[in-house]
Amino acid sequence: MRKIFSILVVLGLVLGMASVATPAAAEVTKTVPTGCSTLTFDPNNCAGMVGVAYTFNFTSPKQMFGGQDAFMVEFPVGTTIGAFTAGGDVRVDGVPYGSLAELNAHVTRPAANIIRIVPLAGQDFAIGDPVVIRIGKITNPAVGSYTINLWHDRDCCVAEAFCAITYKISPRFSTYKFEIDFSPTYPGLAEGFIPPFQACGQDPASPGPLSVNTTAGWANNATLTLSVDDPGCFAPCDEATMWFVLEKAPVTSTTYLSFNGTVFELTNTGVAATTDLGELQMLPNIALNATTTLTWPLLLHFDKVGDYEICFYVECTTTVDCGDDAKSIIVEECFPFKVYQWKESFPIPLFPKWNLISLPVVPFAGATATATVLSAFPDYEDEILAVYHWDQCAMAWSAWGNTGFDMLSNIVDGKGYWVKVKYDPPVAGRPGQAVASVGTLWVFGTDRPGDPPMPVMYEVCEGWNQIGFTSLASVLNGAYLSNWLSYFGTWGYGTIYGWNAAEQQYATQIPDNTSLPPANHLVPGAGYWVNFHYDGTIYF
Repeated sequence: MRKIFSILVVLGLVLGMASVATPAAAEVTKTVPTGCSTLTFDPNNCAGMVGVAYTFNFTSPKQMFGGQDAFMVEFPVGTTIGAFTAGGDVRVDGVPYGSLAELNAHVTRPAANIIRIVPLAGQDFAIGDPVVIRIGKITNPAVGSYTINLWHDRDCCVAEAFCAITYKISPRFSTYKFEIDFSPTYPGLAEGFIPPFQACGQDPASPGPLSVNTTAGWANNATLTLSVDDPGCFAPCDEATMWFVLEKAPVTSTTYLSFNGTVFELTNTGVAATTDLGELQMLPNIALNATTTLTWPLLLHFDKVGDYEICFYVECTTTVDCGDDAKSIIVEECFPFKVYQWKESFPIPLFPKWNLISLPVVPFAGATATATVLSAFPDYEDEILAVYHWDQCAMAWSAWGNTGFDMLSNIVDGKGYWVKVKYDPPVAGRPGQAVASVGTLWVFGTDRPGDPPMPVMYEVCEGWNQIGFTSLASVLNGAYLSNWLSYFGTWGYGTIYGWNAAEQQYATQIPDNTSLPPANHLVPGAGYWVNFHYDGTIYF
């Protein structure tokens, strides 16, 4: 009797496991492996495409018996699955279900996004056998990244997910973008950074009239690139036209734009600065496809101080019939330009680990925010870990980044800054072994403020000050700190500590106003530690 009871209990457990509810995404509590199946789309993975067949190629995770064990495909929410018909909408290893009755007996829907498929009798799979499942009548979801879970649901056991497939649904039409790259003028400048311009700031080597066929006279060489932003299933049109619009410019200004060897001139005489200032066609009949990348030389020249904005457009002249209308304007990118009376630029190399820097120029008003200054460095949010400054007068550190100190809101001239640059994986170099810089921080501003130029003045306090050096040329420390030499020939400061970032060690100078370079010279872009003997001001 006890044996019979035990058999009934076991039988009850088996029957209970066989009637386990169908899976839901929340039931997947263990880590499901990825990369365990390939997924192909017929005809494509376009957003909203109707009648797509998804084909899964994987190896059987368990012994599966045809006619009783099932594979389940759990689609992401947003995927629409149509009504299946016999003869090919669902296939296992290429074999369709021949009749509607056979289809309905073997293919069910435990939920709107789950298809449960029982292979035909005789379609058995041992562990590791290849399996191919094709499911049709699918309407792709919206653009985005998705995951499909594959399950095995054996007659003996609880259903279990065994594979997660990640995939991307692409736009129906490719999208495109414009980019202006000023690295031909400023090597190493961050991608997308628009440097300031100087009014009538012609190339000092070619101060004459602007050349139509060469770069002579043009100060800021750049390239304009039209490229694919997000590849879709179709190009939006066979042919496109490209043009630009000067959207904003000061009154009575003249803007010159040289594109691909053609110079365009737009004059804004007596027109409000916010008025659409006209448009000029740049290039007709551009061929677009899923891998389009077109690059042209671009030169700009502004004759007045102020704010400008130039917008570039691409418009379809013909459309592709893909079951959906293409947009007429397919690219619109606007670029702001700030033009000043004077402008200087300087490249500061940054090395792995620690750098002691300063601004050799006086930054433009409104352009001193820490993120603004650092944004000229490629991937600065990831590459630059922290910036520190010691204020001797306040006896406090301020910092930018994940540091725990008070926020360093601005980077200004006259002050020195520790800049910590990413060095993971660690650099093999040790103190005394030079390593290469990781990039260039371009800084922009004026050599001296005002017209005529005014001397710079920086307050310092008794003790160790982290100072900057505001000059575009090397200068003896005694010349830069000349007002710290007393009438009695004694210096009001002691040894100066600079920093060799390539070797990660200090370099010292003694007070000096007589040596030839490079001995005891301050260099542009560097910051210094100086021990002043009393409170005072640096004049230069």
